[in-house]
Amino acid sequence: MSAKVLKSFIREAIKGKVSASPSYMKKEAVREKLQSIIAEAVASGEIGDQAALEQFLVDINTSMTALKMIPFEVWTKLAGVATSPVPVAKKKSK
Repeated sequence: MSAKVLKSFIREAIKGKVSASPSYMKKEAVREKLQSIIAEAVASGEIGDQAALEQFLVDINTSMTALKMIPFEVWTKLAGVATSPVPVAKKKSK
């Protein structure tokens, strides 16, 4: 793809003429947050070379495995967000 075509595509995307699915946009937002975390770690010197970057990415994956096991209710408590209980369907008696 030529630079001219790419620039045109970007302009159209910015204008909103090209839209992405909400699912994609959520993933992109998460990627941007992780990218910011990595950039901050590089800026602070925590990540100083390629090997440190690769280890940091391994650490992110390991951490994600652990975070997946935490139930939503724990996250709401950590966030200080009150949630109403989810109604449980009642069994009908015969």
